[in-house]
Amino acid sequence: MFSYNFSRQGRRFYLNLPLRIWFREQAEERPPVQEIAVAVEETYTDNISSTGCHFFLSRKPAVGTETEMEISVPLLWAGGKESKIRCQGRIIRVEEEQNRGRAGVASTIEHYEIAPVQEDWRVANCFQPNGEN
Repeated sequence: MFSYNFSRQGRRFYLNLPLRIWFREQAEERPPVQEIAVAVEETYTDNISSTGCHFFLSRKPAVGTETEMEISVPLLWAGGKESKIRCQGRIIRVEEEQNRGRAGVASTIEHYEIAPVQEDWRVANCFQPNGEN
């Protein structure tokens, strides 16, 4: 079972940064076993820290769902070069619909790297085509 200490561990910045998130949608019925689709959604951060971020989605992923995220970084922060923060995390909270019918979602940031935009980055860690982690 997944558990997480909800106490804030980093300074929170209230920034609206472009965010692309990948996560697996849960199958509605079991059995029969259904293939679980990877959902991709583009949104903006509501706030962010070194250990997590909050954003709004049109879907409600399950708590504990693994995520991969790509956050665009403003040119001034990245030394004048367009960069992205690529990170892996896990959904820790899903709130009722709040923002124009969209659910508030909080995700941890467990691992991240900063990379120039030119790199061709493909989601590889938790979303292998055959479903293996």
